[in-house]
Amino acid sequence: MLRCILFDMDGVLMDSERLHFRLWHKIFADCGLEVDFLHYQNCIGSNLDALFAMIRQNYGADLSEKREMLQRAFFRAKEEHIRRWGIPEIPAVKETVRQLRRRGYRMAVASSSSPAEIRQCVTLLELEDCFDALCSGVDAAHPKPAPDVFLMAAEALHAPAAECLVIEDSRNGTLAARAAQMCCWGFENPSSGSQDLSAAQWRFQNFAQLLPRLQDINGCE
Repeated sequence: MLRCILFDMDGVLMDSERLHFRLWHKIFADCGLEVDFLHYQNCIGSNLDALFAMIRQNYGADLSEKREMLQRAFFRAKEEHIRRWGIPEIPAVKETVRQLRRRGYRMAVASSSSPAEIRQCVTLLELEDCFDALCSGVDAAHPKPAPDVFLMAAEALHAPAAECLVIEDSRNGTLAARAAQMCCWGFENPSSGSQDLSAAQWRFQNFAQLLPRLQDINGCE
């Protein structure tokens, strides 16, 4: 029986993946690199280690000495964007999360993003009272596609893996969910690029599809 729902954040709770790419594209351009989204999308769902490893592998540039400076530039640019334009929302997400809460599901955010970014997201979406735990991959030993952050979230909810449903938009995230032996549904978000979500047991295009699906099943399908 599915009793707990673990949400990825970027590309699931907010439509941030294309924004992140635009910001990193400019930052890397200032370093003399023209980064292609086809390469970038392979890092979606993982962490900064994966991003900078991709830069080394595909562009032959070791930016490790500049990493902290570039990361600060990214966060400044992201904060400025959110201050001016607000958080990039995904249709029906807020209503769906609130309905799930009213129906008694225990929920957590399980994201590769930092704790501060996760708190900011749920605050700006006005969903603070809907989540029982906010879990960051920064605190995990291994990033997605390893299962660590989902196992952390399940532990925080005092739930066995068999009772957890993961909502993910990326290949890395769906693989992490399956490695955690959890049910996984893949959100086909166009902003996340051509993600291979074949590890998910079910895929959907709109969050309005989520509640009817949960009503129709007792376990993972």
